[in-house]
Amino acid sequence: MLRRIVPVLMALVSLGLFPAAASAEGCPNEQLRVANNSTQLPDCRAYEQVSPRDKNGSTTDDFSAAGDDSIDDPLLIGEDGNSALLEFNGAVSESKYGGYTSLRATRTAQGWTSSVLSPPRADERPSSPFGELPFYLGASSDTSKLLFSRRHLDTSEGFNVTERLELVGADGAYAEASKGSLGGPDLSEAAFAGMSTDASHLFFQSSATLESGASGLEGGASMLYERLPAQGLTRVVGILPNGSLASRGAILGSGGYDVPNASAHQAMVRHAVSVDGSHVVFSASPAEGSPPELYDRIDAQRTIQLSAPQRTGGAGAPPTVGVRYQDASADGSSVFFLSDAQLTDDDTDSNVDLYRFTFNAAATGGTLTRISGGLGAGTSFDGEIGLVAASEDGQVAYFVSTATLEGHGTPGAPNLYVNDRGTVRFVATLSTLDHVVAQSAPNDSTGGISYIPQAQTTPDGAKLLFQTHAQVTSFANAGFGEIYTYTLPSKSLSCISCTIVSAAPTADASLSTEVRSSFFAPARNISDDGSWIFFQAGDALVPGDVNGKQDVYEWHDGIVSLLSGGQGSDDSFFAGSDVGSDKRDVFFLTVDKLTPSDTDTAYDLYDARIGGGFPAPPGAPPGCSADCQGESTAPPPLTAPASALFAGAGNLAPSQQTLARPKVLSRSQKLAGALRSCNAKRNRHKRAVCQAQARKRYGSTFKAKKGSRRLKNVRP
Repeated sequence: MLRRIVPVLMALVSLGLFPAAASAEGCPNEQLRVANNSTQLPDCRAYEQVSPRDKNGSTTDDFSAAGDDSIDDPLLIGEDGNSALLEFNGAVSESKYGGYTSLRATRTAQGWTSSVLSPPRADERPSSPFGELPFYLGASSDTSKLLFSRRHLDTSEGFNVTERLELVGADGAYAEASKGSLGGPDLSEAAFAGMSTDASHLFFQSSATLESGASGLEGGASMLYERLPAQGLTRVVGILPNGSLASRGAILGSGGYDVPNASAHQAMVRHAVSVDGSHVVFSASPAEGSPPELYDRIDAQRTIQLSAPQRTGGAGAPPTVGVRYQDASADGSSVFFLSDAQLTDDDTDSNVDLYRFTFNAAATGGTLTRISGGLGAGTSFDGEIGLVAASEDGQVAYFVSTATLEGHGTPGAPNLYVNDRGTVRFVATLSTLDHVVAQSAPNDSTGGISYIPQAQTTPDGAKLLFQTHAQVTSFANAGFGEIYTYTLPSKSLSCISCTIVSAAPTADASLSTEVRSSFFAPARNISDDGSWIFFQAGDALVPGDVNGKQDVYEWHDGIVSLLSGGQGSDDSFFAGSDVGSDKRDVFFLTVDKLTPSDTDTAYDLYDARIGGGFPAPPGAPPGCSADCQGESTAPPPLTAPASALFAGAGNLAPSQQTLARPKVLSRSQKLAGALRSCNAKRNRHKRAVCQAQARKRYGSTFKAKKGSRRLKNVRP
């Protein structure tokens, strides 16, 4: 099929029916593009190998024998695209830990260099009872500071795990990050909650009384603390508006849940700490028997109750299930949450609604607005309503509700709406397969399940990027996940991943791989102006993608281009991009040997950089060896087919074209077959990715990502 299609597509390109990629001619870095096998890339991009070439003598066989390839996760991409954090399974360079290495890669004029960032070993701190293996938790946005967790298991009196947080800087600076003036976490568990972008404000949960201000904390309750490493100061966050301690506990955002994966956890604390650390949103029960309320601790000086009623026509019905934090603007000026209480005059039922609290200029109070527009979502948090994404100023909010609005949407289904400065519009009906399931702890009074689709928006909210398995344009997606945009000014839906290479979709496209998501640093898939989008797809979207594996793509102003090799033996994964509108740097993981510097078959992190590229390192073969991936004569990128575009909101009726469908299997049969294929993979990382994708698609629950933890909940 592909052999027949490619000549036809090339003929269409030659006739001008498809726009071609930016010509390689005229690129100022053309010699470097040639040297790095990058002439097929768009926008004068060139491959740069970010991960180290020398992995300390380890080979793919060594890693495979241990059940791992070299790179475990791309932890964080620096905002300027000139640095990245990597986690290795194996002793790389001067690592102090035999089976684990955290590296900071930085870009220099000569190429990418790596340095190890890790806390001191136990034998370097003889008094420490904590174990050898540190776990990465978070990092500053410039990647210069990493936060680790070191755990200690005490079996003398049952199974007791204590935890200490440690901050390590690229300059070698070290600080304990979960210590109070009355004691450290040796006394109890300390669990990371969040941080400011520069890591100057760190937040953690502990049931220990670490400061005198936490005296009176009820036994077993978890308190939220703030640590200022530079000053060596720890402060209690869980202070109520009247100045008293939230004695029944306080948790960041709605993070006190036993969640099965990183994205679910991240969604429950997303922006709960403002970028500068001045706003900290937490949940706490104000009195015995009361459900949790939502508060904002500002500048460690005052606390505002965000979920307080603002009715003028008399008291409304009080909450029965409480509140659930959803999101906030990066500067903390707007906060979104769910509540079943009647908080505003236009709320006349007892259903759960989505609210936005907007602070006044002095941050001494604010205005409460009912965002869900009287939809009457339901009587619990059981997936019936939830925020998807919002603009930076909070005035544009996309949300999902199972309710219908003026006849639009499907009752009981996840309907996507947008509140555009007070006007609610229907966008599309999604699929329950789109969502990450985040189950709350059994004793949590808020109960239920939250649904979190893969979605991002531009800072102004004008363009929403999302994945859905539903058919929301005329393109027949056959139940597979595709990537769509909704443009608010034109109220139009477009599919950017709808393939034209094969007769019908055979695999999902996604924004990121679930098990690769970082708790507090999600990958940036869309540029600020919405003109650049990056995603990964299992289907071939351009003729040059011939390996039948997942690859990484770029969409730029209507043109789809392949970024990863498209010819390697295994899947490639999108890892992130720089901040802004030009999207100079796009990072991805692949086993493809894309540059002469890559001499093994382990996973490596690459940057497809506009104007990038470095000369081949000494000793590397000239040009591209026989097993390098990609061809400089690859066909140009293609625009999305016309049938994938649709102007206007809502789902279209399926296309009249009928496709041959295989024999229908039950979901359990599909899951069993998929898991059998996954279990055949020798590599533990690849096996975990495969299993996670299978369980997501066929209805099972994700396993917890390394580092996930269950925090003690606020007592009702």
